[in-house]
Amino acid sequence: MKVPMYFYLWAKTESKTSEKIHPLIYHLLDVGECTLALWNYSLSYKTRKMFCTWLGLEEEPVGRLLAFLASTHDIGKAAPGFQARFVPRIGILRQAGFVFPARLSPDPVPHGIVSTWALKDLFQTLEILKSEATYLAVALGGHHGTWPLNTSFSPAAFHSEDKGDESWTQGRKSIFHTLVELYQPPIFHLPEDEKERNVFLTLLSGLVSVADWIGSMTDYIPFMESYFEGQDYIGRYAHPQAAKALEELKWIGWKPDLQELDFSKMFSIPAPNAIQQVTFSTLAGTALPVLLILEAPTGIGKTETALYLADRWLQNENGRGMYVAMPTTATSNQMYERVTRFLEKRYPHQRINSHLVHGKAFLQEDENPPVMEGIAPDQTDLEGGVKAETWFQPRKRTLLAPFGVGTVDQALLSVLQTRHFFVRLFGLGQKVVIFDEVHAYDTYMSTLFQSLLAWLHSIGTSVILLSATLSQKTRRDLVAAWLGNKKQELPDCSYPRLTWAAQSSVKTAALPVPPTRNVFIRGVDSSPDQIAQLIFHKLQNGGNAAIICNRVKRAQEIYEAVLALNFLEDTNLILFHARFPYQWREDIEKKVLSLFGKDEPRPQKALVIATQVIEQSLDLDFDFMVSDLAPVDLLIQRAGRLHRHSINDSRRPPGMEKPVLALAFPSLKDGLPDFGQDAYIYDADVLLKTWSVLQNKEALTLPGETVPLIEAVYGDKTALKNNDNAFLTLLQKLEEKSAKDRDIAVHKAKTCRVPDPDDENLLTDPNAGLEEDDGRVNDAYKAFTRLGETGLSIICLHRTTAGIALDPDGRDAPLDLDRRPSLPLARKFLNQALTIQRRDVLEYLTRTKRTSAEWRKSPVLRDHIPINFENGIWEEKEAPFIFKLDRKLGLLIIRKEGQ
Repeated sequence: MKVPMYFYLWAKTESKTSEKIHPLIYHLLDVGECTLALWNYSLSYKTRKMFCTWLGLEEEPVGRLLAFLASTHDIGKAAPGFQARFVPRIGILRQAGFVFPARLSPDPVPHGIVSTWALKDLFQTLEILKSEATYLAVALGGHHGTWPLNTSFSPAAFHSEDKGDESWTQGRKSIFHTLVELYQPPIFHLPEDEKERNVFLTLLSGLVSVADWIGSMTDYIPFMESYFEGQDYIGRYAHPQAAKALEELKWIGWKPDLQELDFSKMFSIPAPNAIQQVTFSTLAGTALPVLLILEAPTGIGKTETALYLADRWLQNENGRGMYVAMPTTATSNQMYERVTRFLEKRYPHQRINSHLVHGKAFLQEDENPPVMEGIAPDQTDLEGGVKAETWFQPRKRTLLAPFGVGTVDQALLSVLQTRHFFVRLFGLGQKVVIFDEVHAYDTYMSTLFQSLLAWLHSIGTSVILLSATLSQKTRRDLVAAWLGNKKQELPDCSYPRLTWAAQSSVKTAALPVPPTRNVFIRGVDSSPDQIAQLIFHKLQNGGNAAIICNRVKRAQEIYEAVLALNFLEDTNLILFHARFPYQWREDIEKKVLSLFGKDEPRPQKALVIATQVIEQSLDLDFDFMVSDLAPVDLLIQRAGRLHRHSINDSRRPPGMEKPVLALAFPSLKDGLPDFGQDAYIYDADVLLKTWSVLQNKEALTLPGETVPLIEAVYGDKTALKNNDNAFLTLLQKLEEKSAKDRDIAVHKAKTCRVPDPDDENLLTDPNAGLEEDDGRVNDAYKAFTRLGETGLSIICLHRTTAGIALDPDGRDAPLDLDRRPSLPLARKFLNQALTIQRRDVLEYLTRTKRTSAEWRKSPVLRDHIPINFENGIWEEKEAPFIFKLDRKLGLLIIRKEGQ
């Protein structure tokens, strides 16, 4: 049996010291078979149908074609620059007939670029048009995260020694034609429509990247050095190993049962309420994909409505799962539990692969992530190493799993110029996606979100948007984005309401109006001492209260003022904000839910002082609430936590039979409010208009006043009915500033997002390669899903007599910060993490290297800085501040005197 010379080319090596390799031809077949397995077992019916329609082919030949295309992705490794990276192999390759240049570049061109260059010509041998061959070559060459640019192939950037002589050319041709013979790809053409072509190539890039990652995991695809002919290797190894990998990764196994279950049984309730009944009947038979916007008051069951609809749509289209996107980590955690219970009840006899997807989700998983091995010994971060391993952390790979719950940020990253953004789109393309609390997005996030809606529509994903409060402009912009930026007036419709866009039409429908409830407003002094006194008197006869602050420091000050009055037991006085180590914060969140959550025994007297972490999505109930002034839509959200649960008012404490929202109005200066630092959190013009509509108001009549209040603040300012000249002058000044700020935010969002699906420059525009993992890089190179939230994560550790420890009591001491932590230890470290956003702190801590080289090798810890507290204090002579870490207050940042 004659062994072809290309068999001696390697794709992966075991280690620097071992001479064991995995042949390039085997790796190409591994990835081709992983692609075929994904096509046969994991891709949704709708995705397969779209591919078939775009290519004008039936399912079986499309599967073969995709497997073939994927198998060519690494053909650029058949080049001297790459093969010379593993020195022990050079002699063998020379004996096989490959000629190495006398002088090799110390920094060879990445093999993805060589693949693109080679495939442009090789594809044309299959009677593919030159333009189509170029598109395909770019899509496949970008499997390491970014599509190669034309400038990558200039003589200055791409040298002859990177390509090799005729021996290398023949080697690539032989590999290519072997792959053609094995997969027998059908004759095909790319879609003529630019948008369809762009979407196909984007999803192809995502599919091939996923297949390449699976095909590189030695847990499932072991090294093989013995020679087998191609079909023999596929039958014995590549094909069964690919199926096994998907099975063990839990990417196959779940399929819709194609049954429509009764809503009442699904949620263990007597019957759907009036709003739910009308929603289900109105949307019956709606063509998919669809954008649905459901606006209704808090507490009426929007989440259950969305889950039921999503499940119905999955059954109708034989889909592959859903993703629920929440505004915060805390709301994601609670929603994950609700969705898990729903799935267990909905599919009691199926194995459900459901994941929590946010920056701290790694802490929720018990298993170790699979490891990508076989990285070339001198390979750079650009093509592997820590970055490759990082891709298998939960917040990235779990978007590919059938079911996920996480933050909206994980979805927004799919339209930012990050490496592998197309993998996230590929994952979301298999699902129905639910976005909760969409009113909470600022201008920057909204711009990204509108781009995301355009992409989700293009890849055939149905979307459900939930909100208690949306302005008319926001609703109109969301629909326009879904329709491809086609502005369309919405039919008039009263609140609560449905708005849905399917195909090219938009419809609205009014929903039954829930019983009217009055939330009474009371203006109070905003000083911490006065608020503490108010709560002291209000809780004399018992009751459960909340104080919601706009800033962490203010919440800490009010907590200390309440604590000084000493009228609450420690267990029933809680401070809840984001500046606690993660494990502490998780414990606080669970305690808040146990005290104020639904179906929990109510304490006789309790108080939580919090920031916006309890503002939305957490299912909490309070008898009384104090709130800092915030935009009116957020105040309506906060008020939704008052008398939320079905408790008879007569059972509430004396004086709390009616829901009261005590508003801490800002101090006045010349008769107008001074918002102070709150103006850095919310647009000052929005705060001013909210102040104007609420300052003399005695009650909010909900839901009847929801729309008028929202439009008074976010719509035409003539609705404010405030003709005071000083007020109007200030408002105009603030509106002009906000308009400039919004223009800047829109510009920043458009600068860092990927082009729209119909953009002719999608594959040719540079991708900034923004970092989503590394907090140490300059802001200009970070992928921000939220503007103004630059942060640095610290790990809170403690100096003890036993050495550095996780807790002041010496747990796990001594810790060696000069060694790369194991994954179990990395989880323990992350449980002590918190994020700081103060610029002076960030500048000081990032000025010098504070982590060891081994620490930076950890894919989950490399962007975290360990801080060693001693007796709760961290201080350095050069630092202009002191850290104080307190179990009740969280982290306090104290400015040194004179600094």
